[in-house]
Amino acid sequence: MRLIIISIAILAFAASGFGQAPAPNCNNDPKFRQFDFWVGEWDVKDAEGKPAGESSITGDLNGCVIFEHFRAGDYSGKSINIYDRTDGKWHQTWVDITGVLTEYTGGTEDGKMVYVANEVRQGKAVVLKMTFTKLENGSVRQFGEISTDGGKTWQTRYDLTYSRKRPSSSAEILSRDARVSSAEVRLQIIVDEKPGKKREEQRAGEFTKNDFLVLENGKEKKISSFSTAKAGPPVYVGLLMGPSSAQKKWLGGLKGAAKDFVYSLTRSRENFAAFMTFDNKMVLRQGFTNRLDVLDAAIDSAESAGPETALYDSIWVFSNEQLDKVPGSRAIVIFTDGEDTISKAKIEDAIEIAQRTGTTIYCISTGGGYVVSQPGTDAKKIHDENSTNLRRLCESTGGKAFFPDDTVGLDKALAEVFWDLLSQYTINYSTDLCEANGARKIEVRFRDPGLHERFLIRTKRSPSSELANSEVLNK
Repeated sequence: MRLIIISIAILAFAASGFGQAPAPNCNNDPKFRQFDFWVGEWDVKDAEGKPAGESSITGDLNGCVIFEHFRAGDYSGKSINIYDRTDGKWHQTWVDITGVLTEYTGGTEDGKMVYVANEVRQGKAVVLKMTFTKLENGSVRQFGEISTDGGKTWQTRYDLTYSRKRPSSSAEILSRDARVSSAEVRLQIIVDEKPGKKREEQRAGEFTKNDFLVLENGKEKKISSFSTAKAGPPVYVGLLMGPSSAQKKWLGGLKGAAKDFVYSLTRSRENFAAFMTFDNKMVLRQGFTNRLDVLDAAIDSAESAGPETALYDSIWVFSNEQLDKVPGSRAIVIFTDGEDTISKAKIEDAIEIAQRTGTTIYCISTGGGYVVSQPGTDAKKIHDENSTNLRRLCESTGGKAFFPDDTVGLDKALAEVFWDLLSQYTINYSTDLCEANGARKIEVRFRDPGLHERFLIRTKRSPSSELANSEVLNK
């Protein structure tokens, strides 16, 4: 049995309207995504580094709206932020417990979000300005100013820094009933065939709730809800392409394979893909969309990269900026030789943020193996440090690393990734937080022992906050 720390995510419920035409999906419009760097759970400090409060920034309504809830002791305030299609501007409406209402209007300037409000205070006209800046470490600076001369001169009102909250353990509560100290737990699993079994023998997406058994500390738990990848939320997959020593020889074939993969991903249902390249800089060539024409154009725009590579930085940035806010299942497919020469982030940082955002990483190695059928090359026998790191990235997030020798192996690897994405299941059950002093071992099995001879159950890792000491034993 393999020991894996589980992930459990917070469950939110939303009411849906009836008898209305489908609302536009703002997730695909880059203008609505300009302020996404502010989305997250934050600790807020002042200019001296002292705690100033905490803030929860969330997206909602098909990605059209960003909600803010700021708390500092007994004080609290909320805002609603939206890009208005009609005037092409961003708007924020701020309210707080003192009865203050402030209306801001603005937009992006050099990657910063700048809001301005014109008000009358104590009989005098004043201009308020807020500037939000994303910092290199992923934090956000909010700088507030006031002008009493129509914007000619400015005085500082506040200077705040938002730092992302870190998970405190390896599991999260979906929902809690304080009266009985119970919690709803979510397990995300992947069903895979055992080595040596033919892929067509697997019933991907055909397992039901009755096929699985969940044990907590040896006791069977009733599954409260169950969903499959085919019937659940959409899948969001980021394709990240980096340089390698064999890049000039594999780039053309790699582009074709990537476009075929995107076609398979988006043709059967509303899944989404994005495309980023990285060397000494990271370029998001296309954000999440299911339009094949723009995805194909983005992939075709990739060029031979320079000698430097920032593999871990690219994982961190893409997970933090693109995947942290999407509503469905999340994955990254990386085409790389595993080399990293200039990243500020370490491999542990890349793994941590992938786990925190619930992202599965798949690596397609281009390090010497895939050189368009170069004679004498056997990538499967590569056991260098880069290959070890690729395996670690994938296994730590529930994914797989592949080392293809040629175009045929490349196509097979991407087919395996596609099959994996369709073989995911989400299982929810209720647990008693008071049992076993918080320590628990959770085992996911097939009810039919014969299925264990053909299939493996893998568990995706994610961050957690309250079910410390929770582990999943997979067979």
